[in-house]
Amino acid sequence: MEREHAVGVVGVGTMGQHFVEWLLEDGFPVFVFDVDDDRIDVAEASGATGVSSPAALADRAETVVLSLPGSQYVERVMEGGGDGDDTDTANGILATLGEGQLVVDTGTTRVETDLHYARECRDRDAHFVDAPLTWSGPGNRPTMFVGASEEGYARARPVLEVLSAQHHHFGGLGSGQIVKAGHRLRQNNMAMVDAEMVEFLRNNGVDPEAATDLLDLDVADRLFEETYPSTEGWAAATETETETATAGTDGRNGTDGTSEASDDTAPDGLEGARTAAPRDDLCEGAVRPRMAVSHWAKDHAYAIEIGHASNTALPVSSAVYQAMLASQNYAESLFDRELGFQDPDWFDRADPISHFRRLNRPAEEWRRVGRNDSDGLDAPADPADQDPEDDR
Repeated sequence: MEREHAVGVVGVGTMGQHFVEWLLEDGFPVFVFDVDDDRIDVAEASGATGVSSPAALADRAETVVLSLPGSQYVERVMEGGGDGDDTDTANGILATLGEGQLVVDTGTTRVETDLHYARECRDRDAHFVDAPLTWSGPGNRPTMFVGASEEGYARARPVLEVLSAQHHHFGGLGSGQIVKAGHRLRQNNMAMVDAEMVEFLRNNGVDPEAATDLLDLDVADRLFEETYPSTEGWAAATETETETATAGTDGRNGTDGTSEASDDTAPDGLEGARTAAPRDDLCEGAVRPRMAVSHWAKDHAYAIEIGHASNTALPVSSAVYQAMLASQNYAESLFDRELGFQDPDWFDRADPISHFRRLNRPAEEWRRVGRNDSDGLDAPADPADQDPEDDR
């Protein structure tokens, strides 16, 4: 069996595919698992071997690398979670993990999650290392922030040296996640300062792009965009308002002013609900569960959580987080859908400028949305504007 030297990668999206490529180049046998069969096909075409479950992967690989977007996904692959709330422990990594094996979490995950699974690994005489990453740094591979015991770090180091341009061991379990959280706080806080500056200049009659070019400031180009990828939610909401305002003259109301049934009546009896944006149900007192551990702004949320747990005052970061949530809600209303993690249509370090547009020039923002004719913004050409993997 190849297990002695093999590495298994769980999650072969953008970052996971990089890991597969680099590990194969370095001579490691590589096994992969992903819920998306197409991604497994791509990895297999590169020379990796696909397996049917996280448990099967841990049964064949001495080192397991997690490349996942958040805590809930780490929990799912470690425990054997399936669709919805179903759990099949036989499919989880813990089902086959044994003595001497290593699990490396390269995603941005809650500290408590990594500590929990470090204990689970220790109970099996295995090691667990947190090594979240960023593309900020030298070279053409990421920088990794490592949290692990001395023994765990020594065990992981040969693989970390393949997966990163540089890495640093900051201390015990969770240290890597804390450093990544601090890094993300700075990124998001600075991005919000840039957005505020651009709107300050624009709102006072100065061309912000000319000013930032003159000062050679590293400001994302998307701060200067005037269109949105989609405004379906706006169209739905304004259509509903128009229909309501004109009721009585379009044949839907009787001459006595009483309402007649129409095709727009939803099953719950709320007229116009068919065309209303999904978030409008919050105004009716309905409750919509939120996925607090893996939403669009989850990295910042994890950092705020660490601050609360350690009684660390984060007044600026907390204000930035509220602005990010306002931006998220606005985008979901515009797009008529929920934002996903690393959403390609709403870049977390540029598009929150919409928050300042609404605050400073609401009427102009309404006109901007109303005349929006974009079929979708192209992804930024400059890697400095957006590195999706940096949010992992």
